[in-house]
Amino acid sequence: MSDAPVPFRRFLSLREMAAQKGVKLSETADEAERAAIAAAFGLPGVASFETSFAFRPEGADAWRLDGEVRARFTQECVVTLQPVGAKVAESFTRVFSPDGVDPFADPSASIDFDLEEEDPAEPLGDGVDVGAVALEALALAIDPYPRAPDAAFASVSARPEGAEEISEEKVKPFAGLAALKKAMDNPG
Repeated sequence: MSDAPVPFRRFLSLREMAAQKGVKLSETADEAERAAIAAAFGLPGVASFETSFAFRPEGADAWRLDGEVRARFTQECVVTLQPVGAKVAESFTRVFSPDGVDPFADPSASIDFDLEEEDPAEPLGDGVDVGAVALEALALAIDPYPRAPDAAFASVSARPEGAEEISEEKVKPFAGLAALKKAMDNPG
């Protein structure tokens, strides 16, 4: 996604969350939002997009968001470009804190990833757009190379007509050296 407007905004204010000691909600994208999601992700169509989540206090000033995004959509097969139906059911968790660090705030800073380490808290302003978080989870769950079940690459040959087919042995760059070494080891 780019700097375009978020196609599925569901902003929760910190004041509202604190007053209720947390929030549990389920949200469903309407037709216009599904069309905007499809456009943002380059999909031919989005049939459904839903998210459910629980936002609750964690520690002194942090908030924990546990949720799930469910979506049914159409992608283009990378082989045939035919429509391929897909669905996603992906869980996500984020922690937000006033002390959270935005890893993209300084574009010149290096970012180190440790898959074993828990993600750091994200910055918490006056609230959180849980719709944007759900879209992030969807983006990470979409198959980048969808294939139709019967899609297959056709065999292509670039050799001129009448030319001998190149064998595996001829393609290996050190095959000639191996033959030379064999000849040197067994003179005679």
